Amino acid sequence: MAATASAASSRDRVVLKVDGRDYSGWESVRIARGVDRAAADFTLAVTRQYWPITAGMACEVWIGADRLVTGYVDDVAHSHDSATHRIDVSGRSRTADLIDCGASNRPGQWLGQTAQRIADELAGPFGVPVIVRDGGAPIPDHQLQQGETVMESLHRICAMRSLVPTDDVNGRLILHRPGSGGTAGALVAGQGGNVLKATVKFSQRDRFHTYIVKGQQAGFDIADPNQIAQPTGTATDPNIRSNRVAVIIAESQADADICARRARWEAANRAGRGLDITVTVPGWRQADGRLWTVDQITSYRDDIIGLPATSLLVAETVWTKGPDGTLTEMKLAPPAAYQPQPVVPLNPTLAGFAGLLRDELKRNG
Repeated sequence: MAATASAASSRDRVVLKVDGRDYSGWESVRIARGVDRAAADFTLAVTRQYWPITAGMACEVWIGADRLVTGYVDDVAHSHDSATHRIDVSGRSRTADLIDCGASNRPGQWLGQTAQRIADELAGPFGVPVIVRDGGAPIPDHQLQQGETVMESLHRICAMRSLVPTDDVNGRLILHRPGSGGTAGALVAGQGGNVLKATVKFSQRDRFHTYIVKGQQAGFDIADPNQIAQPTGTATDPNIRSNRVAVIIAESQADADICARRARWEAANRAGRGLDITVTVPGWRQADGRLWTVDQITSYRDDIIGLPATSLLVAETVWTKGPDGTLTEMKLAPPAAYQPQPVVPLNPTLAGFAGLLRDELKRNG
């Protein structure tokens, strides 16, 4: 029995690796990851003798044999009196540099380049590798905007390709579509279930029965004026009363197909965000020994409120340790709630022409 307890303790031992040394024995732990958060973060605290950890150090955070964060120490706080010395250490993933720092690439414009190529060059000065999953066709034209951070520029790239930026446990930037991380064990609230507590919110706020998206295109000689005057797309949510109608004007030029895609996204995304669930389970691991983690699909059943088993995305995971014990808190939502909004693709021909025109103007002063 003692050997089993020791093995379990070792499996869930939290270690901060800094400057070739391992620091463990943390009394308070909070580590958080999210499918749409560009940088994981952590806060660890312990009361003991002084430890030579300073802000800015490269670090890794592990739970047993599972790495959770690769990044840097942001803050180190010491508090002490005649009897005790407490140290609080917090930090974020390596991708935090992309959130904090301005984009300074020169000349700062990419014509006809893939999302992977542009993201590599933006993140390159910070030593952050990038993985783009399903980046699609080359982006006709991407230019840095005055004063924007690297991540703000990356968000615009993601919007063009319906991707979401996050990081992985190795500190790499991942541009992905949430929900591709496999499956997790089932979660059950009620008698005999594994959920300690849950908050389940159903909302119809900002939801509509009918979504009408209207757009307008620039005219061309070969285009039908009736088609380009006001292309429209519609979608419905049958779970909402029929007199609720939303009319949305596309932010930029959009044809009928784009309007229809936007309408379907509005209906699915708003319906997805109408179900918001947060659950807390004991420990950090599933029944098979894997850590609970983000970007997986789980089945959630709530016998207390009568919610049948529903497939949901683990959108955020927070691992904690403190006075209440060792816990995992997870935010769950339908996958549609985290699908990125479709945007109007820039016409490649127009983009190419615009690039040539800019080059000509530069040559002629």
